[in-house]
Amino acid sequence: KWKEVANLYLDLKDKYKSRVFIVRYEDIVGNPVQLTRELFEFFELNFQKQTEEFLDKSTTSHHKNYYSVYKNKQVIEQWKDELDPYIINEIYDDLKNTRLEVFI
Repeated sequence: KWKEVANLYLDLKDKYKSRVFIVRYEDIVGNPVQLTRELFEFFELNFQKQTEEFLDKSTTSHHKNYYSVYKNKQVIEQWKDELDPYIINEIYDDLKNTRLEVFI
């Protein structure tokens, strides 16, 4: 199902280029302030100090709760230790040479 949803979002981006902004999780975790600035600019919103402060606070502390937004940059690689390497390879092989490859 996640592939269906990803393809749906890519289709929407193709159809409504000026209305859809796709964010890769790794990119927002890697540079949250810069990517959020780009996101706000894309949708013609003002990037406020309050947003920057929240991003700083939420990315410099880490809460283990699965749904918490307070996560540090280690979460980018963490899944690799939790998922069976066989499954990881199957996912890579399945996405190779597809438009979903940008997400791996």
